[in-house]
Amino acid sequence: MASRRRGRDRDERKARRSAEGFRQLPRRQLVNTLPPIEILSADQIEAIHEASLTILQEMGVNFLLDEARDILAAAGAEVTPGDPRVRFDPALVMEAVASAPAEFTFHARNPANDRQIGGRHMTISLVSSPPNASDLVGGRRQGSLEDCENFFRLA
Repeated sequence: MASRRRGRDRDERKARRSAEGFRQLPRRQLVNTLPPIEILSADQIEAIHEASLTILQEMGVNFLLDEARDILAAAGAEVTPGDPRVRFDPALVMEAVASAPAEFTFHARNPANDRQIGGRHMTISLVSSPPNASDLVGGRRQGSLEDCENFFRLA
């Protein structure tokens, strides 16, 4: 008897949800109230930082766009004509990092949807498009506009 009633209650809730449609939760800014977890020690973080500066200085990064290499050369990076590899002096990197704000506002078209980025603020968002997609019918493949639209619908 009780299981029949539970089934009927469940069916009523399901019918009510179908009639109401999908209820969207109100938008809000998420804030992390927990203290940060320190996975690495300060020495380990410093070692990673120093290694990254060494890689940027000695190995560099490939920039395929000529305009990007011109901008970086004007900023003081080491650019060799005809070579896509750009190398960065550690002082140049540190100067650029120091100029970045710890927090900023990501402005939406509707100001009610503006979001703070950085600090204890958390943001969950989508990327622009999938480089690859996979499903049971098509398997793994290069992403398409249709796949991107489907991912957005899913999200």
